[in-house]
Amino acid sequence: MAFDRVIVASTNDHWLDFWPLVCAAWEKWFPSVEVSMIVVPDNTPIPAANHAKIMRYQLAAQFPDDVCLVHDMDTIPLQAEYYRRLTDQRIPGHLLCVGREVYNGTPHAGKFPAGCMTGEGRLFKSLMPGNVEQLFDMRVHDHKEDPRNLPERFSDESLVRALLTINQGIPQQHVERGIDPMTDWVDRSWWHLDVSKMMSGGYIEANLPRPMHANMDKIQPIWDYIFND
Repeated sequence: MAFDRVIVASTNDHWLDFWPLVCAAWEKWFPSVEVSMIVVPDNTPIPAANHAKIMRYQLAAQFPDDVCLVHDMDTIPLQAEYYRRLTDQRIPGHLLCVGREVYNGTPHAGKFPAGCMTGEGRLFKSLMPGNVEQLFDMRVHDHKEDPRNLPERFSDESLVRALLTINQGIPQQHVERGIDPMTDWVDRSWWHLDVSKMMSGGYIEANLPRPMHANMDKIQPIWDYIFND
């Protein structure tokens, strides 16, 4: 297997409702992979949503010899092939960064989506300080790097770009996503679920509507597929 562990993080609220489905989905497609979640403490010194994003990388750092794949708490895989294809390309000792091309020609050039960022835990330890206060006042490329910002003004993608600029000794391997989100994903922004397509492996992943319980009419077919198939 090209990765050993999936890392997600949650705030201590309704986001935790996704955990059973997230865990079951990864285990369905990758039964030998560990799924690990970290929950933001109640006394967080920064906005909880920001802290959850950062804690994913800090949790990965706790497993120095495991190849960790960082993903989102509200996103689940609907097949295995895509993730295997991506992570099988990774050169050992390199941080796999997926999808930088989606920001080409925009003010966000140089960033890449956090989902599917993969590497040995020791790479994440080199990337992300263990103390979040060390990130205060971060400003390398843009104003979204400081984790004390309001959530809508913080981007862990901006923060990671800044940290990779500072820590240039971290080997990176950039690969393209190679998919069309409009047809290859089930996404909360344009929700349309073709159950037959899902069951035949036609979707890569589902970006689930939030909060979970208020949207179970949409999520239920996916829930049934994951737990009952």
